[in-house]
Amino acid sequence: MDYELMFPGRFLKAAELKGRDVTLTIARVELEALPTDSGTDKIRGIVSFERTPKQWVVNRTNAVCVVAMFGRNTDGWVSKRITLYPTTTRLGKDTFDAIRVKG
Repeated sequence: MDYELMFPGRFLKAAELKGRDVTLTIARVELEALPTDSGTDKIRGIVSFERTPKQWVVNRTNAVCVVAMFGRNTDGWVSKRITLYPTTTRLGKDTFDAIRVKG
């Protein structure tokens, strides 16, 4: 078991994909102020899906992919299916688990 699974939360984590591609249908896209490590809030895009309570915090890399598929207006993303997959990404010297979009 990946240790990340010991700390469930409302947002989807790469470990929860269990090494597989997962296709989900977008139910809604909203903005929300989320706390950062520095103690301030940052406005982030939050995607909710049909048939799961998990939400996905969209970073710029993934947003660019979704825009390429469905357009700039996030209202047009609703009811569209996207495939997410787990991977890793580097930030400086560190490597982190990540979720990316196929398409």
